[in-house]
Amino acid sequence: MKWRKTEWGYILRLEGEDEVISSLSHLTHQEGIKGGTFWGIGAVEESVIGYFNTETKQYQKKNLQESKELVSLQGTISWLEGKPFIHAHAVLAGDDFKAYGGHLLSSKVSATVELWVHTSGEELKRFYEPHLKMNLLEV
Repeated sequence: MKWRKTEWGYILRLEGEDEVISSLSHLTHQEGIKGGTFWGIGAVEESVIGYFNTETKQYQKKNLQESKELVSLQGTISWLEGKPFIHAHAVLAGDDFKAYGGHLLSSKVSATVELWVHTSGEELKRFYEPHLKMNLLEV
């Protein structure tokens, strides 16, 4: 992972076998990012996406092992119990032009991923909501 600071946040380039979520978490921790948003594009493989079923309160997961275009990636950066919390949604598409979307739970770079991180001056935190069984953003 390579990155540089800008006037509004960071620009990142992931390559090799970088993992998308852990790379964002690492940057957040190392640079002391209090919170923010991110978006990106690229090519990934060995991805796990999830759909949060509001009835069962659990994620239904789909493994996408083969290389896919990361058509769209967006999300938020916040903190939960002293650790970075990366909340990411993605759309992935394959050579059959079918798109898969949902929470991006994990994904390894297959060629490159370009990310833009817009940072917040204030700390964004999350808390666990037992009724929903989710970590919600404090506002």
